Amino acid sequence: MTAVHVQNRLQGNFKKENGPMSILIDYLTLIGWGAVGIFTMAVSLWILLGIFTWLTPVDEWDELKKGNLAIAIVMASVIIGFALVISSAIAPPPITP
Repeated sequence: MTAVHVQNRLQGNFKKENGPMSILIDYLTLIGWGAVGIFTMAVSLWILLGIFTWLTPVDEWDELKKGNLAIAIVMASVIIGFALVISSAIAPPPITP
C-alpha cells in the first residue's frame, strides 16, 4: 500500500477493499486516532486543572483530600465539560463510501 493509497483512504476517496491489508489499515488508523486522543486529553487536562486551580481562591486539592463533596462535583463537571469539547475537536472526519 503506497502513501497515495493511504492518503486517499483517509480522505474517503476509495472503494472499500476486502482483505487483510484493509483490516490492518483500519486497525492502524483506529490506534493512531486513539493515541492522538489520549495525548491531547492528557495535555489539555493538565493545562485545564492548572488554570482552574490558579483562578479559584480555594485550594481544590486540599479540599478534595478533606472529602469535600461539593468541590469534587465541581471538578468533575469541569473535567467532563472539557472532555466533551476536546472529543468533538479531535474526532476524525466521517469516511463515506
